[in-house]
Amino acid sequence: MKKMVNKWIFAATISAMLVGCGGSDEAVKVNFEKTIDAETGREVIGDMFVEGLPVMKEPYSFSVLMSRSVNDYSASHDEKHILPILTEDTNIIFDIEDVTTNMNEKLNLLFAAGSGLPDIIWAQPSESTINNNTTFLFEFTEEILREYAPNLTAQIEANIPEGLDVLKKADGKIYSLPTGVYAEYANSATAVPLIRTDWLDAVGMEMPTTTDELYEVLKAFKTQDPNGNGKDDEIPLAFCQANWASKQFAFAGPWGIAGRNINDAENYFVVKDGVVEPTLNSKAFKDYLLFLHRLAKEELLDVEGFSLTNSQYQARIDEGVVGMMSNWAEDPEIWAPVPVLEAPGYEGQGLKHGQEGLRTANMNGFVITTSCEEPLAALRAWDYLHSTPELKRIGRDGNEGLLWIDNGDGTATVASPETLPDGMTSDVDLNYTIAFRGLGPLMFGDETAKPNMNAEEINDDILRYQYVDFYKDYFPDEFLPVRPVDSNKLTEKTFLQTELEAYINGFIAQSVLNGLTDKQWEEHLSQLEAVQYDAWIKWNQDYLDGKF
Repeated sequence: MKKMVNKWIFAATISAMLVGCGGSDEAVKVNFEKTIDAETGREVIGDMFVEGLPVMKEPYSFSVLMSRSVNDYSASHDEKHILPILTEDTNIIFDIEDVTTNMNEKLNLLFAAGSGLPDIIWAQPSESTINNNTTFLFEFTEEILREYAPNLTAQIEANIPEGLDVLKKADGKIYSLPTGVYAEYANSATAVPLIRTDWLDAVGMEMPTTTDELYEVLKAFKTQDPNGNGKDDEIPLAFCQANWASKQFAFAGPWGIAGRNINDAENYFVVKDGVVEPTLNSKAFKDYLLFLHRLAKEELLDVEGFSLTNSQYQARIDEGVVGMMSNWAEDPEIWAPVPVLEAPGYEGQGLKHGQEGLRTANMNGFVITTSCEEPLAALRAWDYLHSTPELKRIGRDGNEGLLWIDNGDGTATVASPETLPDGMTSDVDLNYTIAFRGLGPLMFGDETAKPNMNAEEINDDILRYQYVDFYKDYFPDEFLPVRPVDSNKLTEKTFLQTELEAYINGFIAQSVLNGLTDKQWEEHLSQLEAVQYDAWIKWNQDYLDGKF
C-alpha cells in the first residue's frame, strides 16, 4: 500500500511547531493543529486521531528499516503475530525492509547520502550512529512523549528512577526509544563457565573448587579418554575470541578479574570504592596469564581459540571433544556450571562476571527519522504496543499458547511447544520467527513471562535463572554507570581503546602461547605506558566521577 501524501498548511501560530533535530539548520515541521473531525466528532491533527483507536482515519503505511535475526525463519512479516493486530487496531502498516548484517554501516551510508532514509529505524544502531546523525532524527520532547506516548512515558517514570532522563543523549535531547526487557534477570550472569559432568564421572573426579583442582581435572580429561571413542582427540578447555560468550576472560574470575561481562575491555579494570583500578598491570593479571600458559604448554587449553571462527568453535563442541568452555546455556544433562574457583594467593577474592539488574534493553531500538511525514502517528502506534502486558508479550514472544501462558493474575509463564516447525532447532528460532524478542516493546517486571522453576523438563530459560542464582553472590559490587556521552568524548575513548586493545590482544596470545618472563612483564608495563593505558583509565575515572 502506498503512503498517503498529506499536505499540511503551516500557520505561524502555537499550533504549528518546529521540532529541532541536532545541530541542523533545518527542522522537522510537525503539525500540532487540532481540529474536530466532522464525521466522527473526534479530535484530530490532519488525518490522525489525537486519542483512542484507530490512530489514523485511513490505512497509512510507514517504511521501516529493521534488523533481522539469523534465527528468523519467517518468509513474510505477516508471520509476526503482532503486526496484523497493530494494523487492525490502529490503521497503521509497518512496511518493513530487513537488514541481516552491518546495520550500522547501512545506516551511516544513508545518513551520509542524506536521502533514502526510512520513516522508522527499528533496529540496534550503535550509540555513535545515533549521536553522529541527530540531524536526521526526530526529537522526542518530553511534552510530545507525555501527550502522544502516555503509556510508554508512564511506565518509564514508574519503573526507572531517572525517568525520561534515561533516554536523553549527551546534548540533553531524546532521539530514540528503548525496546526489549529493561533488566532481564536471566541475563545477569552473562556467559557461564560449563564443564561436562559425564566426563567428570568417566575420570572419577569431583567438580573442581580451586584452580589447582581444575588443572588436575583437565589433565585427566586429556589422558583418560573421557569421551570413550578410543582417540586422543579431547580438548580439555576451549575458548573462542570470536564468540561473545566464550572469550578467554571468562576464566579470569578466580584472580578477581571480572566486569559486568566478558568483553575484553570490561576486564581492563575493576571499580572499587569509587576508584577505577587498572588490571592489566596487576600481579593478578600476570598470574592468570601464567596459569593459561601452563594449560597451553600441556595441551590442556586449545590455543586455536585466539583465531577460530565461531562456526569452527561450535563444530568442536558438537563433535563431543570439548570438556570445559564458556557459553550462554547448554544441555544440563551433560553440562554443569563451574563454581567460582579459588586461586592460590587469591582466596576469597574470586569473582564471576555479571551484574544483577543489568540493563538489557536496547536503548536505541525505535527511531523516527526526519523523512517521516507523520511522526506523531508513528509514535502513537509504538505507544499502542505498550498499552497492555498482553500486547507486549505478543510483540516479544508471539501469541499466547506457544511460548508463553497467561496465568490470569497479571503474570505469565514461559512455555515450550511439543514440536517445532520444520527447519527450526530451538524455541529461540520460533521466537524470532513469530515475534521480535529483543526488538519488542519495552517490558518491566512481571510483564515478561517467567520460567516455571518447578517444571520437570529444564529449558534454557530455567537454566539461565538457575545460573544467576548460582553466581549472583560473586558478581562485582561496583560498575561504571551507563549514560550517554558526548560524541567527542566517545571519539577520544575510541582512539585510546583501539590501540590498547590491539596491543593487549597480541600480548595475551603471546603470553599464553610462549610464557611470560619477569623481563617480558617489565616490558609489558612499559608498553602499557606507550599505548596510554593510564589515559584510558583516567577517561573511565572521569566518566565515573561525572566530569562529562
